[in-house]
Amino acid sequence: MNGADAGATPVQELIRFRIEAGAEEALLAGRAAAVAALRERFGLLDSRLCRTAEEGVWLDTMLFPSAAAADLALAEEMELPAFAGWVANVAELLSTERVELVGP
Repeated sequence: MNGADAGATPVQELIRFRIEAGAEEALLAGRAAAVAALRERFGLLDSRLCRTAEEGVWLDTMLFPSAAAADLALAEEMELPAFAGWVANVAELLSTERVELVGP
Protein backbone atom coordinates (compact mmCIF):
# COMPACT_ATOMS: atom_id res chain seq x y z
CA MET A 1 0.00 0.00 0.00
CA ASN A 2 2.40 2.70 -1.11
CA GLY A 3 1.25 6.24 -1.74
CA ALA A 4 -1.66 8.27 -0.47
CA ASP A 5 -5.33 7.54 -1.01
CA ALA A 6 -6.66 10.10 -3.50
CA GLY A 7 -8.28 12.95 -1.58
CA ALA A 8 -7.62 11.36 1.83
CA THR A 9 -6.72 13.42 4.88
CA PRO A 10 -3.48 12.41 6.60
CA VAL A 11 -3.75 11.16 10.17
CA GLN A 12 -1.23 11.23 12.98
CA GLU A 13 -1.08 8.38 15.45
CA LEU A 14 0.20 9.33 18.92
CA ILE A 15 1.37 6.34 20.93
CA ARG A 16 2.62 6.58 24.54
CA PHE A 17 4.38 3.56 25.95
CA ARG A 18 6.78 2.38 28.63
CA ILE A 19 9.83 0.33 27.65
CA GLU A 20 11.36 -2.69 29.32
CA ALA A 21 14.09 -1.86 31.84
CA GLY A 22 17.41 -1.64 30.00
CA ALA A 23 15.78 -1.67 26.55
CA GLU A 24 16.62 1.87 25.46
CA GLU A 25 19.65 0.88 23.37
CA ALA A 26 17.71 -1.85 21.54
CA LEU A 27 14.74 0.48 21.05
CA LEU A 28 16.94 3.08 19.39
CA ALA A 29 18.96 0.53 17.38
CA GLY A 30 15.88 -1.10 15.84
CA ARG A 31 14.02 2.11 15.08
CA ALA A 32 15.20 2.77 11.51
CA ALA A 33 14.34 -0.72 10.28
CA ALA A 34 10.90 -0.63 11.91
CA VAL A 35 10.07 2.74 10.33
CA ALA A 36 11.37 1.62 6.93
CA ALA A 37 9.15 -1.46 7.04
CA LEU A 38 6.08 0.65 7.89
CA ARG A 39 6.94 3.12 5.15
CA GLU A 40 7.31 0.39 2.53
CA ARG A 41 4.24 -1.64 3.47
CA PHE A 42 1.74 1.03 4.61
CA GLY A 43 2.95 4.31 3.12
CA LEU A 44 4.05 5.81 6.44
CA LEU A 45 4.92 9.45 5.72
CA ASP A 46 6.82 10.41 8.86
CA SER A 47 7.52 9.17 12.35
CA ARG A 48 9.19 10.73 15.39
CA LEU A 49 10.24 8.96 18.54
CA CYS A 50 10.23 11.16 21.64
CA ARG A 51 11.49 10.54 25.15
CA THR A 52 9.18 12.09 27.75
CA ALA A 53 10.21 13.59 31.08
CA GLU A 54 8.71 10.57 32.83
CA GLU A 55 11.28 7.80 33.38
CA GLY A 56 10.89 5.00 30.83
CA VAL A 57 7.96 6.62 29.01
CA TRP A 58 8.18 7.37 25.29
CA LEU A 59 5.91 8.95 22.68
CA ASP A 60 5.90 7.77 19.09
CA THR A 61 4.21 9.77 16.35
CA MET A 62 3.30 8.12 13.07
CA LEU A 63 1.93 10.09 10.15
CA PHE A 64 -0.08 8.05 7.65
CA PRO A 65 -1.55 9.29 4.37
CA SER A 66 -5.07 8.30 5.44
CA ALA A 67 -7.12 6.66 8.17
CA ALA A 68 -7.40 3.59 5.93
CA ALA A 69 -3.61 3.27 5.76
CA ALA A 70 -3.35 3.69 9.54
CA ASP A 71 -6.06 1.06 10.10
CA LEU A 72 -4.28 -1.39 7.80
CA ALA A 73 -0.98 -0.78 9.58
CA LEU A 74 -2.60 -1.38 12.96
CA ALA A 75 -4.09 -4.65 11.73
CA GLU A 76 -0.94 -5.98 10.03
CA GLU A 77 2.15 -4.29 11.49
CA MET A 78 3.12 -7.25 13.66
CA GLU A 79 3.57 -9.32 10.47
CA LEU A 80 6.67 -7.21 9.76
CA PRO A 81 9.69 -8.80 11.51
CA ALA A 82 11.52 -5.46 11.89
CA PHE A 83 8.49 -3.86 13.53
CA ALA A 84 7.67 -6.87 15.73
CA GLY A 85 11.28 -6.97 16.93
CA TRP A 86 11.20 -3.28 17.73
CA VAL A 87 7.91 -3.55 19.64
CA ALA A 88 9.42 -6.35 21.76
CA ASN A 89 11.11 -3.54 23.71
CA VAL A 90 7.75 -2.16 24.84
CA ALA A 91 6.67 -3.18 28.32
CA GLU A 92 3.33 -1.37 28.44
CA LEU A 93 1.13 0.53 26.03
CA LEU A 94 -0.11 3.59 27.94
CA SER A 95 -2.31 5.33 25.37
CA THR A 96 -3.03 5.81 21.70
CA GLU A 97 -4.75 8.66 19.97
CA ARG A 98 -5.44 9.43 16.33
CA VAL A 99 -5.68 13.01 15.15
CA GLU A 100 -6.53 14.40 11.73
CA LEU A 101 -4.14 16.94 10.26
CA VAL A 102 -5.85 20.19 9.37
CA GLY A 103 -2.93 22.53 8.73
CA PRO A 104 0.82 22.81 8.30
